[in-house]
Amino acid sequence: MRLLLLASLLCASLASARETPVVVDTARIDSVIQSTSLTARVVATETVLVPADTEETIRQVNARIGDRVTKGDLIATLESQNVRLEVQSLEARQSYLEESLALFIEQERLRTAQVERATSLNTRNLLTRDAQEQAELNLMTTRANRVRTAFELKDVELDLADARKRLAQTNVYAPSSGRILSVSAQSGGYVRKGETLFEILPDGALELDAEIRADAYESLSIGQILTASLRGQLVDVSVRALLAEQNQRTGARTVRFALTNAPPANLVVGEAARLELPVGDGDSQVTVAKDAVMPVAGGHRIVVIEDGKAAPRSVRLGPGLPGRIAILEGVEAGDQVVVQGQEGLRPGQAVVIVETDA
Repeated sequence: MRLLLLASLLCASLASARETPVVVDTARIDSVIQSTSLTARVVATETVLVPADTEETIRQVNARIGDRVTKGDLIATLESQNVRLEVQSLEARQSYLEESLALFIEQERLRTAQVERATSLNTRNLLTRDAQEQAELNLMTTRANRVRTAFELKDVELDLADARKRLAQTNVYAPSSGRILSVSAQSGGYVRKGETLFEILPDGALELDAEIRADAYESLSIGQILTASLRGQLVDVSVRALLAEQNQRTGARTVRFALTNAPPANLVVGEAARLELPVGDGDSQVTVAKDAVMPVAGGHRIVVIEDGKAAPRSVRLGPGLPGRIAILEGVEAGDQVVVQGQEGLRPGQAVVIVETDA
């Protein structure tokens, strides 16, 4: 009897070890507005232009069209020999003027003392008036030299700051992380201040653009959440802008949609997307969490748990809700669908539920 019990426990332990842990969501009935599918395209919300900050010859270009750059990357260098020589010359003149100014300040101190002594001796008739006036003239000359030298030093300091700035500007750095869209810089070419060297598409600076018929346009509102399909991946988008323009040929109006969650990596400007646009009145339909849906060849699939085992099903998708999507065929209310751990599950594979999404 004891041996049978031990064998039973061992079998149960081995069976449990073979079960794959999954997280599930329960299919439920929600009020869903019917939708129609339309095509949108990926567009850039903004691009960053990288201009030349100084006039100089381009020595080296370190980035090409399509390259990915990180903010602060050195993407080009300009010739710097002339401006380096200018900086060195100005630094030498600055040092000379600083030493000259220090000497004039010391000379002014001494000649001030001479004037004070001459004044004291003159009041006692021990020094002529001419000698006192000469001491005062000497002091005035020294002060004039000090003021002129201080002015020249300030002028050199301003020129030096400008030269150092231009020296720093011979290194061109990426102002933001993203992808290089265009390159106007060429090694050996001469650029003027303000000319564009690069155009960068910053990370995250993408959204969807779609033309929508007028009646559907009027039903949308800023901030409204919709569902889009990008490369087979479902993503939530929000209405960012209802543009005040209409296509004269088709009568459609333009709407911009912001991507509210992480889209597929390395989207391309102009890439197509499918957008589910709500139309008509609400209807009760079966919905599941969007994480349960997996794109497959020819459609989408969901893994349902039946008697503790995986049962993959092909499904037909309906309209989207924030975080959920309607299932028109393939799932019924109350079914437990896998939202984490479904990749690689085989039909009939044993699973263990470790968590249930609310």
